[in-house]
Amino acid sequence: MKGIEMKITQDISNALKAASEDMGGLSEMERRTGVSKANLSRYLSGKTLSMNDNNWGDILPYLKFYLPKDAYDAYVKSTTVSVFTSHAEGRFNLETGEKSSSSGNESKIIPLSEDKDFKQKEELAYALFNKKKMAELSNGTLAHLDPGKLFPIVSSAVAAEVNTAYYPMAQYAQENAEEYQYFPDGKDGDFVIRVQGDSMDPWYPPGTLLLVRNTRPENGKRVIAILEGGEVIFKVFVQKGEKVGLLSINRESGENLIFPPHKMNEIRGIYRVIASVRNEEKLDAAMNQSGILHFWQEELKNM
Repeated sequence: MKGIEMKITQDISNALKAASEDMGGLSEMERRTGVSKANLSRYLSGKTLSMNDNNWGDILPYLKFYLPKDAYDAYVKSTTVSVFTSHAEGRFNLETGEKSSSSGNESKIIPLSEDKDFKQKEELAYALFNKKKMAELSNGTLAHLDPGKLFPIVSSAVAAEVNTAYYPMAQYAQENAEEYQYFPDGKDGDFVIRVQGDSMDPWYPPGTLLLVRNTRPENGKRVIAILEGGEVIFKVFVQKGEKVGLLSINRESGENLIFPPHKMNEIRGIYRVIASVRNEEKLDAAMNQSGILHFWQEELKNM
């Protein structure tokens, strides 16, 4: 697939300027996009009238909320990038709660929309776009709360995309928070995962906020685990010898996962659940759908 030279239109220049300002300047945009500050400066000044497809592909996701939607969608469809496909090697570390590894790489050209990092970059763009709004919120409705007890929120979908071998989840959450949640029991380094989908029903319905901590789990503790394939699951942690189990609370419909030592690399990260905020009406609905009765429902049947 042949690459393109993207002409820098006035719309692109304006979007680039606005995005760099919200990031805090060209140095930060360089860090996030991988495009040199010198090139970014030339694009903004008009000294360079076009950019190669790789630079354009690195920059474009961060312009999503600064370009007209139709124009952005068209750019995404027409852009290709050269990417490095990597494979991780190594083992999950129970002491750190995350996986550390080295990688091997090979290059190929693909449509931008197929880049595995594309959606993650769009999520980052959303966080940056709302940075000022969140600052205003923190100075307004959250101003009466202890700032040391406000923790960054990421969705379970975003958490699944982060490669913890290279980017610890706590650091990612802190640097790219879309919003914050107050948890009085939180500590430095904690972060919040917003549950999406029904994989954690009925106890943790969609929208539930979980305060999690990167700490060595103990037997019987609830955890959020991120598997190598990206699946984010809520389980109960158990360990016997070198064998680790991630067990389901719902024994009727849940799946128990057992990991002998040679399969520990299938776990990307384990985070202990410290506290939660959930919608009780959604919880009731999820319990009813799962056929689980409250104690009062059992009593009502016998009245």
